[in-house]
Amino acid sequence: GRAMADWLALVLGTGPVPLVDHSGLAGTSRMTPGEMVRALVMLGPKAGLRGLLKEIPMLDAKGRRITGSPVRVDAKTGTLNFVSTLAGYVSTPGGRELAFAIFTGDVARRDAVPDSEKEQPPGAAGWNRRSKRLQQQLIERWAAQYGA
Repeated sequence: GRAMADWLALVLGTGPVPLVDHSGLAGTSRMTPGEMVRALVMLGPKAGLRGLLKEIPMLDAKGRRITGSPVRVDAKTGTLNFVSTLAGYVSTPGGRELAFAIFTGDVARRDAVPDSEKEQPPGAAGWNRRSKRLQQQLIERWAAQYGA
């Protein structure tokens, strides 16, 4: 985590970006969505970053994959109990390329999970589904709003 944080600060020309582990999802890691978008914009084209990311399918209201969606999303996910992130790129129907970062979390709820329930805490699966739906809705809105 430390080596990645040092490299990121050097490349972006920022101060320290505290990343405690390689995923950046540890409870004490700190990076804002704005910092993540800046990294995606600055590093992506030069480093071929988009090609390393996973295609995230667009889903309909019932959670089914939309075949032939005019919106393409290539992103990296990050999921922990009561924490969900998605960051990457969107290609809009009009051909515009957008970078985005969505960080959602209920830190108080995460911190309240007893050690005995950390593997599958009650409510975590439903919380994660709602977070992923919110991510989808934000991407749909951005594609419509900024797609031309």
